[in-house]
Amino acid sequence: MKRISMILLALAASAIFVRAQTSPGIVANSPTISTTGKAEVVVEPDTVSFGLSIENENKELKQAKDRVDAVVAEVMKIAAANGIQKADTNVSRISIDQRYQYVIDKKKKIVDEDGDEIGTKEFLGYKASAYLKITLKDIVKFEKVFGEFLASGVNEIDNVAFSSSKDREFKDKARDLALVAAKEKAAAMAGALGQQIGKAIKIEEVGNKGGYVGLPNFTSNSIFRASPSAIAVGSDTTTFSPGSIIISAEVNVVFLLD
Repeated sequence: MKRISMILLALAASAIFVRAQTSPGIVANSPTISTTGKAEVVVEPDTVSFGLSIENENKELKQAKDRVDAVVAEVMKIAAANGIQKADTNVSRISIDQRYQYVIDKKKKIVDEDGDEIGTKEFLGYKASAYLKITLKDIVKFEKVFGEFLASGVNEIDNVAFSSSKDREFKDKARDLALVAAKEKAAAMAGALGQQIGKAIKIEEVGNKGGYVGLPNFTSNSIFRASPSAIAVGSDTTTFSPGSIIISAEVNVVFLLD
């Protein structure tokens, strides 16, 4: 029995030692307060990126491909004329597909392996397509460039996204403000009970993200197709307002209570 008691005493001493090592300077079961801090930073965007879809269908493969190549060349020309660097004009996808349709002939019934009527396979032609990603760093030219691309033969403009070249700086600022908010909230809550907060013992970033607030016609999921009504384009670009980017941050902080 004496031997067992000595072993249990040694184990208890070991557990106390480990606890002290893992949490130096903090007494077991110390009173703490946990708060959440949130902050937002409103930023004016200075960069816009978007995608351009170019497509052409033709019975002749060469004609379909040549038309797409011609529009791509025109897009590159427009980009260069507006000061867009080659590194910011990327052809991300080029493809050529054969197009078919199935024609149902009442006199000649054709079915698949499941017995479903499918008709006769008829060749429609070739579809050539290209997709480009453009980044415009002179946002004042956005409306002008947008219209020129649609007029060049581009079929569709999508994935319009506004951003700031100082994105990292503003994210850091939002996080710092969220930490200050968490500390002020903790101090106010403790003060209401006649107590004070000590040092932070745990800090966790919950989220750091951005959202765009702008004109109804210009959102990140907008799709603009080449047609006269797709977008109003004029020589006066001063009417265009890029809106704002809201960068938000959220943190959880645990403080000791003195």
